[in-house]
Amino acid sequence: MLQWVAGTEAEYKTIVRTFLSVFPGTTAWVDGGLLAGSVEPPRLRRSDFDWKLKVPGRAQGLHDLNIESFDQLLAAFKAGPDDSRRVCRLGTAAHRRPPARRVFSQPGRAATTSI
Repeated sequence: MLQWVAGTEAEYKTIVRTFLSVFPGTTAWVDGGLLAGSVEPPRLRRSDFDWKLKVPGRAQGLHDLNIESFDQLLAAFKAGPDDSRRVCRLGTAAHRRPPARRVFSQPGRAATTSI
């Protein structure tokens, strides 16, 4: 799964946290604004890259990012899952914790719970 990320620092961290909660093997690419989500971190192998360049649909995505060589792919890599968690100040198991619950109430209305 790929996701472009933009916004304020707080918005960026919120999106990355959410992405990590679903895809714990998330890596950040290009300028950190492209997240690649997976259950496990990817293994980068030159032979796999060369093979993917020969597959039309897969090659197009790399071409769109101006990645034409394995060295350019390595240069585009910015952060692995642990680095992403550190940026968002998440512990190694934080992606498994339920979100905090907050109770909101208005005069004349019963309190409601929001996640």
